[in-house]
Amino acid sequence: MKQILYIFSVLFLLGCEKELQPVQIAVSTGDATNITTNSASIQVGMDKNDLINEIGVFCSTDSLFNSNTVNKSSTQTITGTHFNFQLSNLSDGTKYFYKAYASGKSNSIYGITKSFTTEQLQLSTSINNIEAGDLENTYSVKINSNTDWHASSNQNWCEVSPNTGTTNSTINILLKANTTTSARQAIVTVTAGNKEQKITINQKGCHENLAVSSNYFSVSPENKSYNFVIYTNLSWEASSDQSWCVLSSSSGNGENTLSFTVSENTTGLERKAVVKVKSGSLTQEITIIQQSKSATLSVSTNIFSVNADRNTYNFSITSNLDWTITSDQSWCTPSIAAGSNNQTVSFVVSENTSTQERMAMISVKAGTLLQQITVTQTGTNQTLAVSKNSFLFGSEIGQGEFTISSNTNWNISSDKSWCSVATTSGSNNKTVSFSITENTSTQRRTAIITINTSSSSIQIVVTQEGKTEVLPNLSVSPGSISVTASEQTSSFDITSNSNWTIASNQTWCTPSVTSGNGDKTITCSVSANTSSQSRTATVTITTGNLSRTVTVLQEGKDVVIVNIPDANFKACLVENFDYDKDGEISEKEASSTGVIHCENKNIYSLEGIQYFTSLALLYCEGNNLSEINIS
Repeated sequence: MKQILYIFSVLFLLGCEKELQPVQIAVSTGDATNITTNSASIQVGMDKNDLINEIGVFCSTDSLFNSNTVNKSSTQTITGTHFNFQLSNLSDGTKYFYKAYASGKSNSIYGITKSFTTEQLQLSTSINNIEAGDLENTYSVKINSNTDWHASSNQNWCEVSPNTGTTNSTINILLKANTTTSARQAIVTVTAGNKEQKITINQKGCHENLAVSSNYFSVSPENKSYNFVIYTNLSWEASSDQSWCVLSSSSGNGENTLSFTVSENTTGLERKAVVKVKSGSLTQEITIIQQSKSATLSVSTNIFSVNADRNTYNFSITSNLDWTITSDQSWCTPSIAAGSNNQTVSFVVSENTSTQERMAMISVKAGTLLQQITVTQTGTNQTLAVSKNSFLFGSEIGQGEFTISSNTNWNISSDKSWCSVATTSGSNNKTVSFSITENTSTQRRTAIITINTSSSSIQIVVTQEGKTEVLPNLSVSPGSISVTASEQTSSFDITSNSNWTIASNQTWCTPSVTSGNGDKTITCSVSANTSSQSRTATVTITTGNLSRTVTVLQEGKDVVIVNIPDANFKACLVENFDYDKDGEISEKEASSTGVIHCENKNIYSLEGIQYFTSLALLYCEGNNLSEINIS
């Protein structure tokens, strides 16, 4: 249908009025073509272009063109009578109304209103998850789309090619080799318009391996470099535990040749360095032994016998190397700790205030050579006495103390474990305490505390009375308890006049205490029985030679067993999914199973598979199945 515009022009020329002439122009709205998810082409025609200064198309989701969604495409270049207008930035899957228009100098005319619907934007990928090994690999993924798309990866070890395309295409995802032992993940995102698809790539870590070409080097005393090879597929770190052995590199990746340099050995002593190479959780050690030069070492005397007084003594060292000097006793102190070549050394001995002769060893070391000097110092006369020689206690726990008077070192011990001395040795004057445990028997008992010096000893007698005998009694009520399969608590009473202990032979039945005394109510915590079988626990209460038991019987859980006629199929399922170990598959066990592997099991029927309501994957090749019905 065409709308007709009558244009009446009034011309005023030199103040003269001419006769009005009607002008008729028709504009037509053509069909929409080349419709995509966000654009369309509109054809517009008119029968003449006189007096027209603009022609175009109005487009809106509002059929009355009253809303703010009006999209206008127009031109003011009027040549010819047929025009093609492109509408863009449209929404996918949306119905649009449009009409042509033409504007004159003072009026506009319109074509009829038509409509079109943009295509629904489509985007999907053939796969959304890739489980990859550690080696470099390429995976092809199909992209199904009806518009332009873009693909990108969030990890530089995962590359996408091509990363742009139009409509249906195939992209290649290149995964670089994972040279670490840790698994890693990348996300490839495909975007088309306002839609996106994500492809998750999980790549495994690589297996560790580490070896070296040699684990032992025996090298000369000179400054020199040596090489070894590191074999690994991962990054590595290397270190030396000695400053005289220096590595050419402390880290690297993959197979490498590494050198180490040893400085000249001027110590006269064979020395050892250990180089450690670490890769992941693996370690290789390389032992390096550097030989020493020929060495000489001697001392002017190897024996000193000195009195108890403080004094200073000298000896001479003859050597061609560096040497060190040490004493194994703090009362014998060399004047220096190290030196070189020939030298006179002094040492000081402190006063020996004990009665015991004492000995110190001075050691002089140069390389592998060792000279030792024995220093023997005499002691003073010994004295020993105690403030008390005997103690008497009742049967209860007790403590006592006595004073030792002496001028020498002494040792102290008790011949009974129930009588414990606070210290086992000392010197000179000191107060010593001891403790005794309760005597639970009715018999009197005796312990001997002995104090010894190198030349004398004293004994202290400790006597403890026995305890008045009380016969124990023990009873429990009730002797047996029956409970349901749910988690709960149950109790029983203990009647006793003594200390007692309590224990359960089953972990699912736990008493509230493990020991006590006298009368008490005991609460047992019983965990839920997830098995269909009933079970029994025995709680044993013991005092002295008496014991009583309480039997706790718990019912099995009510379960619905799935009927699986094929014995081989059932055996496979029980082996993998019988969580309560009752030899059956319950509906609960079946409904919680997502993946089943039953390949090559000589199965003829999958009857019962319908109860596996969460089943996502079923692997059943290599069986005697004529049909598979998992509904």
